[in-house]
This record gives sequence, structure tokens and C-alpha cells, in this order.
Amino acid sequence: MLRGNLQPYLGFYMNDLAAPAPVERQAWHHLVFQYTGSDQEIWVDSARVARRAAPAYAGTSGATRIGRNPEWSNVGGTHFVGSMRRVRVYGRSLGGDEIAEIRRRETP
Repeated sequence: MLRGNLQPYLGFYMNDLAAPAPVERQAWHHLVFQYTGSDQEIWVDSARVARRAAPAYAGTSGATRIGRNPEWSNVGGTHFVGSMRRVRVYGRSLGGDEIAEIRRRETP
């Protein structure tokens, strides 16, 4: 998700990673949020901007929402406003070269 002032944020329910800086408003960005099996990672425009060791998310049910605020009672938020294209979900983590190639192909 993007929190506050557009800061990329990967949440595993009380086991979260936040990028150190927000993304630029009104600009195109390639974002990757992934779990490698041992680390949470956030990539912005082909650069890994945040990483931390973390156990896997232990949830066993629930909806996967892209662009929708989960509307938790203890965390504020709004639904995504803007446009997304070519959203992908992979069954594995991607390497830096793969992320850079996807960004190269998809940059408008």
C-alpha cells in the first residue's frame, strides 16, 4: 500500500516494512512489494529501497485486495485513486535483473 504521503508500505499484520521515502506524486512509478521466503522487500523504479528479515505472513484466509483500503478499525486509509496497469502476482520472488527488465519493458 501507499501510506500517508505516498510512502510504499508492505504490511504483514504487525510485521511491516516501510520505504524510507515517499514516491513522487503525479508521476509514473514501477513498484514491487515482495517476500523472498526470508525477507520483505520494496522496490521503486528498479531500486530496492527497503528490506528486512521477517517471518512469513501467517494468515490462512481473507481477501487479497489491490487498491482497496482494508478498512480496519485501528488503521486509517483510503482506497487507491489513480490508475494501475499490468498488475502481476508471481508465485516466486523476483531478482533485481528481472525487476529492472520488467520496468524497462513497461515504462511509458
